[in-house]
Order: sequence, then structure tokens, then C-alpha cells
Amino acid sequence: TGGQTEGLVSWRSLSALTAPSLLSPRILSDLVNTHVTPELLRRVAEEHARGRRLLVVTTNLDAEAAVVWDMGQIATQGDANALALFREVLLASASIPGVFPPVLIATVQTDGTIVRGMHVDGGVTVPFLASPGGPVTAALERSGRDNGAAGRVFIIINGQAERQYAVTSGRISAILGRAYITSSKAATARELAAAVTFAGANHLDLFITDIPTEAESSSLDFDQAAMTSLFELGHLRGLEGDAWRAPRAGEAGGEGVPVE
Repeated sequence: TGGQTEGLVSWRSLSALTAPSLLSPRILSDLVNTHVTPELLRRVAEEHARGRRLLVVTTNLDAEAAVVWDMGQIATQGDANALALFREVLLASASIPGVFPPVLIATVQTDGTIVRGMHVDGGVTVPFLASPGGPVTAALERSGRDNGAAGRVFIIINGQAERQYAVTSGRISAILGRAYITSSKAATARELAAAVTFAGANHLDLFITDIPTEAESSSLDFDQAAMTSLFELGHLRGLEGDAWRAPRAGEAGGEGVPVE
């Protein structure tokens, strides 16, 4: 919120009609390259060695599948290739389809061939990493929570989970934007329902936090004043102890209650 993202959105000209996105990736790419340094990789690798895990999800459009990247494992390699891949994954994870262009990431196949896959925001396939299987199940087994002991799962939803009524204008940009938000919320609800079922079966309490419905928010609003206001709201909710709650009816079929 310090102003580094001022001017992040750089609209293309009419050439956007034939380009892979509405916005230019240059400023976003420069931002990632500035903050993801060899020193950052070294610190991530140190935390990875201590057992902590930093996982980032992208969506491979070619394979129509989510890809979970172990950023600590990448950082542990510590060379120029690792730095480039770390940056590419972060850039891809922030690339909303149609808004920012996809990122081509090269991977080595089992037969040794190198394939460049087209990757975008992981939210296209997986809103968050708290569904049955994969990293969550592995973490559950490592922690011993599968023996019947109580545990807690905390999910941060990058947006507003509850549905909101709003009149949509007839402009194509408004229609596409509303359709994207609706699709994202529907996907979040499905994943949240699966996570609730998974948590119940494994004796886990599940809590979520999201942007309140009364707060004005947009995933493309990089105005410093708006971001600062949203940050202060989150900070205040954290201090007051009401940031975390159980999913409400309509989000995943449960009634919401504050965390005691």
C-alpha cells in the first residue's frame, strides 16, 4: 500500500482487440522483478529447510489443469534459472485471463522434451488450497491430525465470498466483469463446500476470512487510497478478533459464527 502499484494498470490501445490481453504486462513484470531478488530466494530456501512450505497455484490452459508450485523447492536450487522460474510463476499466478497476458513456462517432460505451457491465475481452477487431496492431505498426515485429534483450517479468500445483487449495465466491459466475478464466486462456493466436508470428516474446525460485503473492492483497483483503506479495514478486524468466521449459508451450506 506504499504506492509501488501506482500506475500498475497500463491499458493497451485498440490493438488489444488482437492482443492476448487488455492490459500490458510490463509494469506488473517490473514490479515482480524488483521484489523477487536472489536475497529473497535465499530467505525462502532457508524457511523451506526449516519445514515451512510456500505453495503457489497457476492454471495451465493447455492442460486445463491447476499446477501447484513448491516455491521453496525452486528457491533451494538458488541459480539464475530458479530465479527466473520463481518470477514467472508469481507473474502467472497474478495474470487474470484476458486482463493480463498468460505466461509461458517451460517444463521438462518425462521423455526429456521441453514444453512451454501457457499459465494464468490459479484461481481459474482452484480458488484456494484447502480441498481434499494434494498439499492439504499431505499436511494433515504430517501433523498427525488423521488420528482423530482436533485441528483448525484457516482459509483466506482473496475477494468477497457472499453473493451481492447489483444492476449490470449493457456495456461489454461491465458484462464480462460481472460474468467473471459470478464465475469466481461459484467456483469458490464449490471448493468451500468440499473443504467443509473434508474438514468435518477429519475432525477439523474450518474458518474463513474474506473482504466484507460492505467494503468496496475490485481486483483491478490499484489506487493507493483504496488499497490503504482496505488494508486498514483488515488490520482493524484482526485487532478486534472478528476477522475469522465459519462459512455462512449460501457460501458452503453452513451458518456463520465468530471464532471464540
